[in-house]
Amino acid sequence: MRGLILSGGSGTRLHPLTKNYPKQLLPVLNKANIIYLIEMLRAADIKEIVVIVGDTYPQVQRLLGNGQKWGVSISYKFQQLPLGLAHAVAIAREQLQDEDFVMLLGDCHLQLDLRDMIDAHIKGEQVATLALKEVSCVKNYGIAYVEGDHIVRVKEKPKGPSSNLAIAGLYIFNHKRIFEAIAGIVPSVRGELEITDAIQWLIDKSYSVGMKTVKGTWIDIGTPLDLLNINFHKLAGLSAINRGILDATSTVLGEVVIEEGVRVVNSILQGPLIIGRDTLVKDSFIGTDTCIGERCEIVKSSMDRSLILSDTSIYNLSGPISYNIIGFNSLLNLKAEFNDSITNIRGRGI
Repeated sequence: MRGLILSGGSGTRLHPLTKNYPKQLLPVLNKANIIYLIEMLRAADIKEIVVIVGDTYPQVQRLLGNGQKWGVSISYKFQQLPLGLAHAVAIAREQLQDEDFVMLLGDCHLQLDLRDMIDAHIKGEQVATLALKEVSCVKNYGIAYVEGDHIVRVKEKPKGPSSNLAIAGLYIFNHKRIFEAIAGIVPSVRGELEITDAIQWLIDKSYSVGMKTVKGTWIDIGTPLDLLNINFHKLAGLSAINRGILDATSTVLGEVVIEEGVRVVNSILQGPLIIGRDTLVKDSFIGTDTCIGERCEIVKSSMDRSLILSDTSIYNLSGPISYNIIGFNSLLNLKAEFNDSITNIRGRGI
């Protein structure tokens, strides 16, 4: 079995963070989200992975390379235009060869026993198996309607009464049947080949489409608030570790992860929080639920409940910052105004 990760798409709802950066590479606990998906596939003994890329192809390839770092082999397929998930599957046909495959959406973060799901897919002789997650608001998701252990209907972003089972960005497909289905559908009203239409085609042909319910975490990282929330959730599970250097005038409270090359000088750290490699924190307070990326400098500043992305420098802020995402390679100081690299989340559901 092979893996297929979709890493195209513009991520407009995540602007300004994704103006020049792929959303699939945004960090969860200082690790690009797409790496969690590669690790999930590798844990299920899937070592051949195809990554669908768009305009941000150079950044994705620079990070992932040939996959050797994670014990897998990665190849790439360029999708010139965002013509739908089913279109992305179709263009990867040759690289997927004749094997069943697992497809993951690169902007989803989920915890699920993939090996168990694969076993159920094979044992049930299913042409497709979908991961599903109960949600309170269905209008933003593809929704599955089930009877027993099988899916009997799927619909994209339904209106009115509906099932509450969202398709959670993880699919297993029979190679032969899914390409028959894609060949049998037409573009939707938005001009895309929808994977839900292909799955419904299979159902209409009386093929067996199974399901696996996600009991653990699942989030579709579609907005800045989603990105903050998944980081907050993961921070809650941290265990303290210190690989850096703290001076005698610094104080650490709670679960704090300090990576290699970090220097903490005359500062207070209140966990849970994580500080990435080669970062300097000096004369500052870093509060709960904060992720600071690699190669940052935080001097004479105060913050909590924020995501500070790599290569950011923050100096001499007059007041604390909270519920902010500060983008890559940013510079903030006492005179700096919040600009396109800063995304404030207050008022967005917090």
